[in-house]
Amino acid sequence: MTKRKIAMRKHKEILRMHHDCGWSMRRISEVVQVSVGTVHNILMQSKRAGLQWPLGDDIDEQRLAEILYRSDDGEQNAHEVDYAWVRSQLQLKSVTRKLLWMELCEQHDYRHSYGWFCRNYKAWAKQGKRSMRMKHVPGDTVFVDFSGLSVAVGSRKAQIFVAALGVSHYTFVCAVWMQGLNDWIECNTRMLEYFGGVPNLVVPDNLKSSTIRACRYDPDINSAYGQWAQ
Repeated sequence: MTKRKIAMRKHKEILRMHHDCGWSMRRISEVVQVSVGTVHNILMQSKRAGLQWPLGDDIDEQRLAEILYRSDDGEQNAHEVDYAWVRSQLQLKSVTRKLLWMELCEQHDYRHSYGWFCRNYKAWAKQGKRSMRMKHVPGDTVFVDFSGLSVAVGSRKAQIFVAALGVSHYTFVCAVWMQGLNDWIECNTRMLEYFGGVPNLVVPDNLKSSTIRACRYDPDINSAYGQWAQ
């Protein structure tokens, strides 16, 4: 959300360049010397406020500030956010909080900043949620899995392997054609070469290349993967 420290004269210039000149947001940002995001937010704010261009003679800079920022002080938004819906959308591939916030702003007249949205979602998610703190020792554990996403390489699609250390979240990513056992072991080997060391634990998810039978207490690990670990 654009703050009031941006002078109202710049707001008016942005509106004029957009409506009268038809300039792109990037060109406007270069001329007015504000970020592209600020230009976008001001245009969206004016659209939500129902401002017509050119501005009426009765709209001075003070009145313009009142119209644009009447909901900036943490007032109740015109449309409440269904955070249960937000959580369900975040379970989908390639969906991020930033994308959901942009959708709320553009399609549902959401008037709060991205930071405000994230803080309120986190506060909602903590309500009644049971959790167990996991303590990690630096370099002790690495978590590995295929991401479920793929990347186009020419006419083919490659699978994305991801590994992250428990404390630092230091990450290794590589692409292979398949998710077979040989590919899995190759990814794990390249991971250790990249990290330059071997952790005490390598923790995979329940994919077939690593785990034959999933169990909370005593899973059956693929024998070839077990030999690799030894």
